Amino acid sequence: MIKDNHIKFSGSIDKVIDKIIEKKLNKIIEVEVENKKDALIASKKKIDVLMLDNFDPNDAEITAKEVRKINKNLIIEISGGINNKNILKYAPFADRISLGYITQSIKSKDFSLEIF
Repeated sequence: MIKDNHIKFSGSIDKVIDKIIEKKLNKIIEVEVENKKDALIASKKKIDVLMLDNFDPNDAEITAKEVRKINKNLIIEISGGINNKNILKYAPFADRISLGYITQSIKSKDFSLEIF
């Protein structure tokens, strides 16, 4: 998975994706993007999964539609800020939805079991 730090470190999304593709050995390449511009650049590359991170539902849908025009086989994953109140807004156009809400919203319960 190519994340924002990899992109910043390499200098551009083009450079980091090209470098990874050069070294690809039958591995799935997933690229995390935080804006439409990077999403469109990445979708023109030979990647497998594009993760739209922290997009609001409207921007994510618009970006997903434009990405699909470029690469209809690209898996689109949505991540960041997804919860039970907004997940259905992303569902119509996302192939995958990642959410930390499931584990971050859990309330713990302290209990014990004593056997005598």
